[in-house]
Amino acid sequence: MCVVISPRGNMIASAGVDDQILLWDTRSGRKIRAIPAHSGPITSLAFERGGDVLASSSYDGLIRLWDATSGACLKTVVGEHSPSVGGIYFAEGGEWIASATLDSAVTLWDVEGRSATARLTGHENVRYLCRPTALGERAGKAGGGVVVCGSESGPSAAVWDLESGRLVQTVRGFAGVPTTMDCHRERDAFVTGELGASPRLRLFARGDVSWMAEEARRDLEELGIGSEGGAEAEAASSSSSSSAAAAGV
Repeated sequence: MCVVISPRGNMIASAGVDDQILLWDTRSGRKIRAIPAHSGPITSLAFERGGDVLASSSYDGLIRLWDATSGACLKTVVGEHSPSVGGIYFAEGGEWIASATLDSAVTLWDVEGRSATARLTGHENVRYLCRPTALGERAGKAGGGVVVCGSESGPSAAVWDLESGRLVQTVRGFAGVPTTMDCHRERDAFVTGELGASPRLRLFARGDVSWMAEEARRDLEELGIGSEGGAEAEAASSSSSSSAAAAGV
């Protein structure tokens, strides 16, 4: 149900309906360890920036933090009513976690204190496993970042101000529920994946998006993927559509 690669590139973590986390060595392909992690299917995994700590979420309503080297459980985070957790986002510094739960809420957790600091509402999420993400959080909560998560209503994506917790935007235009998303590590941009017969990847960005064509050219040169001409045309198209569909995001 979920797979993630360590920021160091040396380890892959995978998990699913057998309630276990499997850790794999990327060079040899060998399974390093199996961790009996939860009492229900595991819905999401996320490494913190250094790659030393791995977070997991589950239908059992728990979020757990693991030592990626030893497999030891470091902490368990649980809410008052423990609704099933559909997905998590682990802040780059490891200080907080955003969890999307099947009671139409996204909760921000202080990792050190294991306490909820904010409950973000205004969207609908009771059926599908949705993974949230965050933009502009490097400067901390005072830095004007936002949290984004898919909504079954619309379908759409809900955007909250990270500092105030206020719902600031609802991004529409999806053919299916955007269940998964991730943010650009350096730009104010996020990509979504959605359910449907012909699911699409959609990229949303703030302001000038000419950097998309430049990154596509670099990918073409370094990795041999993409189309240089197509990238420029797509970036030009995205510039107008992103301003309309994701203004302020």
